[in-house]
Amino acid sequence: MNREKVVKILENVIEVFFLLSIFFIPAGPVLKYIFQSALLLVWLVKLIVKKGVEFTSTSLDYPILLFSLIGLASVVISYTSFYQAGKGFSNLLEWFLAFYIAVHLLKRKEQVERMIKVWLGSAVAVICYGLFQLIKNPNSLITSFFTLNSFLAQYLILIIPVVFSLFFFRKTKKEKIFLGIVFLLSWFILISTMERGAWLGIISGLLVMGIILRDKRILIGFPSLLILSLLVSLPFRMQAVSIFWPSYHLERIHCWRSCLSMIKDHPLTGVGLGNFRYFYPKYMLPGAEVKLLHAHNIFFQVAVEMGIPGLLSFLWILFLFFKDAGLSLQQNEYLRTVGAGLSVGIIAILITSFFHDIFHSRQIATLIWYVIGTVTAIKNIRQKAE
Repeated sequence: MNREKVVKILENVIEVFFLLSIFFIPAGPVLKYIFQSALLLVWLVKLIVKKGVEFTSTSLDYPILLFSLIGLASVVISYTSFYQAGKGFSNLLEWFLAFYIAVHLLKRKEQVERMIKVWLGSAVAVICYGLFQLIKNPNSLITSFFTLNSFLAQYLILIIPVVFSLFFFRKTKKEKIFLGIVFLLSWFILISTMERGAWLGIISGLLVMGIILRDKRILIGFPSLLILSLLVSLPFRMQAVSIFWPSYHLERIHCWRSCLSMIKDHPLTGVGLGNFRYFYPKYMLPGAEVKLLHAHNIFFQVAVEMGIPGLLSFLWILFLFFKDAGLSLQQNEYLRTVGAGLSVGIIAILITSFFHDIFHSRQIATLIWYVIGTVTAIKNIRQKAE
């Protein structure tokens, strides 16, 4: 067997491990680590056989490098323990590992399509188990395979825009029926999680999708679906209305005020990655009652732990991502549709991030960076086709 055939086999094995890591993300971080480790091991073998180092550059390389260096500086300067320092910085490495895995693996439209199909299969399993939980215990919050209902909600708002966009793209009746059912069930499960931040995120995200795709069916049909969903159940309606009740947000507001004090005292390198939980009790306001483990706002979280330079580099990453997302919309019809769905998922999760630390769950964090990497890969596919 010649070298080219061996390299091709190894590339196929690498892609299989990548797809497995996506499919089993809801099952917990352990399987993700196993498949990613196997992927990297086979990748190393491929590089040895190929006798060459390969690296696909992206527009996000410099801000990611800067963000990582600031994160490293924060744990060195604000050192609390070896364990906490290692855990904080390893989280960053996990994010960007997921990003570069997607960027380097997804070179063709067919690979993007396989990735989306596997993710849809995983989402169907998540939805089915969530329905089982709801039927078994109607009065409990749905978590499916996740540990918290908020993690399930974040997973769903990433996949729902993709399902929604593909529903309008697919031509055959069977595909439309399947995607329509998946969308309605995922929407029902999302509403049943009772996560108001996720509701607000998906509402805003899908309306943005309607504007991006210039589709009146989305702009008119989605608000109608939302109103119908809230009319079906009084608890849903009361939970939605509670978004506007200040009493429901007091703890978060107290926390965010404390965050401003922490940023003021540690403006350059922050309190250190992973150290929010240790510093927050020192800054708690008299009216605060809960010793929160994170800021319930990703932008405050980054600013507190990595300082203002860390926040600016994070915003730089997001700015360049959405710039790439705009270029990914100039693809053939399928990639344009998928790119729109993935980008809207990130918009939805970022809106949710004003109320949650979306990177608190390693499963969700990995999926977010897989999505960001996929959008960047779609842009690279377009540039190669030119």
